[in-house]
Amino acid sequence: MNGDYLITRTSVIGAAGAVGDYAARGHEYFDVYSPPITSQYGETFWTKMDDVPLPKEIVERFADGVIAVTGYEMDQVTDDGLSIGYNRVYNHHYGAFLVGAGSSLRKMPCGLRDYHMGCMMNGEPSMWMAVPHDSNEDVPSSQFFSEGNGGESRKSFHGYPDGYAQLVARPRNFSLIPMQIDTWNRDTPVHDHDYIAGPLPRAAQSPPGSVYSGLLECPCTDRITKVNGSICSLEGGCWKWPSTAGQSITGDFCPDEPLSQLKAVGNREYDVPRGADSLGHDRGATTYSEAEGYVYTIASEWPAADSVYGCDPTRQKCVPDGTNGFELVYAGGHCHAPNCISLELTIKETGELLCLQRPVRGNGSLTDPFDDMGYITLPPCLWGRDGEGGGRALPPRPRVPLNATLRSVCRQNSTIGHYGQMASWQMRGVFYYD
Repeated sequence: MNGDYLITRTSVIGAAGAVGDYAARGHEYFDVYSPPITSQYGETFWTKMDDVPLPKEIVERFADGVIAVTGYEMDQVTDDGLSIGYNRVYNHHYGAFLVGAGSSLRKMPCGLRDYHMGCMMNGEPSMWMAVPHDSNEDVPSSQFFSEGNGGESRKSFHGYPDGYAQLVARPRNFSLIPMQIDTWNRDTPVHDHDYIAGPLPRAAQSPPGSVYSGLLECPCTDRITKVNGSICSLEGGCWKWPSTAGQSITGDFCPDEPLSQLKAVGNREYDVPRGADSLGHDRGATTYSEAEGYVYTIASEWPAADSVYGCDPTRQKCVPDGTNGFELVYAGGHCHAPNCISLELTIKETGELLCLQRPVRGNGSLTDPFDDMGYITLPPCLWGRDGEGGGRALPPRPRVPLNATLRSVCRQNSTIGHYGQMASWQMRGVFYYD
């Protein structure tokens, strides 16, 4: 659907090759459409949509069986079926569920798995989760899909080598929770190649003539006065997240969370201050060089064991007995705004580089609807077993002990300030037992 893909082999970007050639691998596919999204300019659509039944032939075929999902593609289209550019309707992120007959979606208190990314992102006391009816099931009855799920999503590879899949017993429904920001200037055609921004809030930091809308970074407008203390408040033209350590937050941008408060791969959004304003005044996060200009660094650390979630949310234990850690199969950073430079993931204790992602920027092709000017794709890191990956074999799966500390370093161009940048990791792996 979306053409050829790139992947990263530890730190080297190259063609996905045989890994991404599903037809040659003999895999099948089916399509699912979400309910329609209707929005006005400047509006953010962020809510759980109605469940969509899977195609009848899929439900009947796997009525007493298990489907193996080896990858997926996504797109956003207008009602005439044509792809719509991200500079018209920006896909900030999405979360999607494939739910089987043995599970149901429920709103669960965040305290049960309080480091889960979704609770940290939306600031609510509960979030949608797939809960199995039988906690002793041998095969999962649901799966969650969110890898590379922002503005980078359409051309970022979402798949696995042979021998790996996300399993769902007796699949029934598809459920989507999108966050879409309407940035389409109604004075221009929706499918026009050139982009002209519409009206922007005073706080928007996108420069005049930019190929992206400042609205995609969720800036504030001076017309908003309401304060919601459970999520954030409006001060000085910027959203302010409450401090997890209890101290008040002041200044012209939202500071990083203390490292001791960061868990799993769910660090919140960060504001990237304009480099010229923050150099020497933001705890050393901003650097300057003639080669790269101003660069803002977001660093975080967390216990490797906290990266394991997605089990029955009514239980605290998600790591099987006897396992010493996990081997990575897929890792993709979520760094969706156009100023992303790189994301690096290492094991702190040994310094081992697990994955170094560098974005590939669009050139605005007239013939490729997915080649949005200035927007990025993030080729994920993939690993396999000996010989996997076709002409260019995948590197072997790296082992991550449960007692290790994972460290992430995300570098952002801060020549221009940016609101709401991301620096999180979305990963898949298998446990090892020796």
